[in-house]
Amino acid sequence: MPIHRIFTLFLTCTLMDALYARTEVSTIDILHFFEAYDHIVATTDTALQRNQLHTYFIDKASPGQRAMFVARRYTPDEYLEAIRRYPRFWASVRKT
Repeated sequence: MPIHRIFTLFLTCTLMDALYARTEVSTIDILHFFEAYDHIVATTDTALQRNQLHTYFIDKASPGQRAMFVARRYTPDEYLEAIRRYPRFWASVRKT
């Protein structure tokens, strides 16, 4: 095997190991989401709902949640639509 392929394989494995070693799990985003949820469902004012989503969830997001926003390309309006459309789902998730 040529040396450049061995080096590339080694470098890839080293980088992957470093990435996995820094993985952190945080549940604070769940608390922030439901904090925003409680404020959002308490009003029908869509501008206020958008503001509350930002104040209580998006602006407080962990680095992992921010990466999820980018990876999934969820918009604030999509979050609000899901909150409005699926109240039974959110209630069932919250119980657990």
